[in-house]
Amino acid sequence: MDADKLAGEAMVKMYKSLYSFKATYASALSFKEGEVFVELSGGKSDKNWYFVASPDGQSGYVPRNYMSEISLSSAETYAHVNEVLTNLNNSSTVSTADKNEVGEKLEEIKRSFSDSLVSIQCPSSAYGLRSKGSKDSLTSIRSSKKRAAPQPPIRKPQERSSSEGSEQRSETSQSPRNSPRPSNSSMDTTTTNETIPEDTTESSRSPSNLKLPKTYNYFDAQKLIRTMSQVSQTSAASNNDLAAQEVVTVTYQHPPESCHSKALELVELVRDSTNISHEASQTLLKSILESLVASHKDLNVLVPSLQNEFKHQLFSNETDIQSSHDFTDLANLFDELTKMKEDDQQRNWMLYEDEAIIMKNLSRVCQTLQNASQDICRHVLSRYKYSYVQNLVEYYQMETRWSIRKILIETFTLMCSLDKAIISLMLISVLPLEVAQDMFENSEEVERLKHSSVILTILFSQGEAVPVHYVEKQLGSSLIIFLLNKIENPPELDTHEETADSFMGLLASYNLQFDQPSDNIVLQCLAKSTNAKIFTEKLLLLLNREDDPAEIIGPRSGINSIHKLVLDVFSSDDCISHFYTNDLMVLIDILARQLSDLGPGMQRYTYLEMAHLVLVRSGYDEHLHRLSDLKVCLQRIQKEEGDTIDKTKVNEICNTFTCFQIN
Repeated sequence: MDADKLAGEAMVKMYKSLYSFKATYASALSFKEGEVFVELSGGKSDKNWYFVASPDGQSGYVPRNYMSEISLSSAETYAHVNEVLTNLNNSSTVSTADKNEVGEKLEEIKRSFSDSLVSIQCPSSAYGLRSKGSKDSLTSIRSSKKRAAPQPPIRKPQERSSSEGSEQRSETSQSPRNSPRPSNSSMDTTTTNETIPEDTTESSRSPSNLKLPKTYNYFDAQKLIRTMSQVSQTSAASNNDLAAQEVVTVTYQHPPESCHSKALELVELVRDSTNISHEASQTLLKSILESLVASHKDLNVLVPSLQNEFKHQLFSNETDIQSSHDFTDLANLFDELTKMKEDDQQRNWMLYEDEAIIMKNLSRVCQTLQNASQDICRHVLSRYKYSYVQNLVEYYQMETRWSIRKILIETFTLMCSLDKAIISLMLISVLPLEVAQDMFENSEEVERLKHSSVILTILFSQGEAVPVHYVEKQLGSSLIIFLLNKIENPPELDTHEETADSFMGLLASYNLQFDQPSDNIVLQCLAKSTNAKIFTEKLLLLLNREDDPAEIIGPRSGINSIHKLVLDVFSSDDCISHFYTNDLMVLIDILARQLSDLGPGMQRYTYLEMAHLVLVRSGYDEHLHRLSDLKVCLQRIQKEEGDTIDKTKVNEICNTFTCFQIN
């Protein structure tokens, strides 16, 4: 067997990848950890790269600090080269020219390999020559766990393999591609272990010949030399068959003060970023560092690689998503809730006192939806055509206890924030009908009204039309009249006007579905209302704050819901009658400020539309409130370059009111 290894090593060099690598240059190869490569002749010699053939027959460069030279038996080496040749010939991605070139080199390797096998007639020496990648090599056993890959640009002498020779010891070399160059600053652990193959000559064993690498700052260099001297003396007395492979493990230490300050810095960084406790931060960092150390990877390569991974989306494919703990946990929770719903004995939940179990499961669902990756959550929610979502809607319809209905509404809110498709799905489900009916039946319970208002606001926020048969039931004029009445006459226990604020947002969101004032149920009900004092005050307050109460779950496309409500209200003479003269003055003040502050764009054009409607409908010629300010704003817009929709609207206003025309 040793003769076979010697023959294989003499003719072909084999390398195994220590880490995964993604090529960024056309001449380099991408690979995964554990792949075996055959070195090819004809490549440009470089201290940072090997020119190899991959297992599928592609040729290219791979970084040396990602590779470990290995030694296979004659049969294994020959079989691997033959397999690479077969894959090359069957490959559809390799060009014909490359197939011929690489195939010729591999065939040459096979021929020379066969010749060497014939020439070997005697076994190797009693020392049992072992290459550094051999399975029975002491160095291999240690290096497979701890040996660090060579790190450019500064190489430590003990990290260079003998196969690289003097070429790798040169301080500068022009690489065909820039290999990864991780910073030494990433080595922030207290100790770093390196395994160094020890030379069998006495000169290399002598402590006086030891050269300390300049890339490390030793805490006690003299102590290190004495330690190595003792190890060398002990090693010299060992058996001759292991003399060539003795390994010295050297521990490099950073000053304790430096490590302590760095540990404090990391804990504070986690605290500031996550707002978790000091103890939890310390535990988290300890777990992360233990995991890194247990991986037995070179941190100079591993840490920069991890940093690069975190720049991208981690759960980018279905396999990663389905193998995650959050996916399994969330799917199991939904399955358990579905099982309870479909169990005939559980349909009347009140009889079985299972409120605590249901509340616990729903709370865990909410917690997972808030904390897990959004990609995982969306993947689970969309399973089986959103059947989990539909099941929870049916839960709400079956349940009568407010404690469970409340947490269901909170769950629905989180679902809608994760996937907008769920909003459309819920809008045409039985949910909005059930929520509206619950509001009608519990009109004095402030918390219940607020939660119900929130989910309905979300469902209407996309401007989708409510199904016609729903309008004829609870989601038509009966809902709008109820909301307007509660805005003016809130529940007795509502001392902070929470109901009015919530219902204003619901009205603005519901109003988004109407394109024509003639079809607008909100305007029809408002026109018939006998009192809208609180409504007009709240509307002006929301406009002044530039709020959009329809954006409960985040930014939405389209016009601001309050802007649209103001435009619609002032398009109806019957609705304008609810505004007092003082209200109109306040509205003109808001418009003058916005037109003065805003630049060209859709938002300013919306305020110009409001100004035109308000000035026409409010009898502006009678009071001329803020005339000089409005005139300055309009004339400034007229002088802007180019033909814009803003200038067109300003011209319409000036043509309607001669007081704004330039003299």
